[in-house]
Amino acid sequence: MELNNTFKVRKTLIEMLKDRNYTINNTNEVNFEEFMIMYEENNYDVVDENNKIIGYFFKEHKAFGKKDLENVVSDIKEKYGNDIRIIIVVKDKYNVSIEKELANPFYRNIEIFLFENLTFNITKYKLIPKHIPLNEEEAKKVLEHYKITKAQIPKMQVKDPVARYYGVKGGTIMKIIRNSPSSGEYVTYRYVR
Repeated sequence: MELNNTFKVRKTLIEMLKDRNYTINNTNEVNFEEFMIMYEENNYDVVDENNKIIGYFFKEHKAFGKKDLENVVSDIKEKYGNDIRIIIVVKDKYNVSIEKELANPFYRNIEIFLFENLTFNITKYKLIPKHIPLNEEEAKKVLEHYKITKAQIPKMQVKDPVARYYGVKGGTIMKIIRNSPSSGEYVTYRYVR
């Protein structure tokens, strides 16, 4: 069961990294039999081609604590450099002190996801409309077009599962495309805070 779930989580992680516009080498996309070998060798973390981000699986069967965070981040930064973004995937709930640690500027490029939040790709769920994070130029055009400020756009929390999936920070504008049987496709926007 754990092997199967880990395979699903890894697949979702790769889709998430691609949706965030990272270049993931095709050798990372393996079938279940190939994954079984990687799993046995404890070698199933995912790194993009340019070493800009790593999806790291915390493989120990214990609660992820502050010392674990320090060790994982230190090891990864030593291997890949200080600028690498790190997504840590943990099986169980992590220690509350971790949230406080992640507020520290030293950990600004670190995200933590629970296994259960990556067992399927939330953006492919039929009830979730398509979300597109806008870059600064696109956001500026939207604000100018509607003659509004970011404060006038409906809000979306930075901890929203879709916002977390795309890794957006506060201040980002998300374009949301919904399909309606009566009116076809329509677009709304949310301001992430």
